[in-house]
Amino acid sequence: MFKYAVNTNGLKKYKTGEIVEMIHKLKVDGVEWGLPKYEEAAPRIKEMVAMTVDAGLEIVGFINGPKLWKQDDMRRYADMLSSV
Repeated sequence: MFKYAVNTNGLKKYKTGEIVEMIHKLKVDGVEWGLPKYEEAAPRIKEMVAMTVDAGLEIVGFINGPKLWKQDDMRRYADMLSSV
């Protein structure tokens, strides 16, 4: 059985709650969250997780903002996500 998720990178003009509501109404299984800049990410991740779980959706993953070749930035995001 297939499951479907929405990648939110193209939905940046919407608030977290609006995105979750749209996805829930579409009867999609989960969300792949695009993360904002590092400085804004920590509180947003907690909000994303809480709203997603409360709506009965799965979190497929998080996509962080830095370029893959910026290893220090990638590590910072990974460390932040590991504490969620």
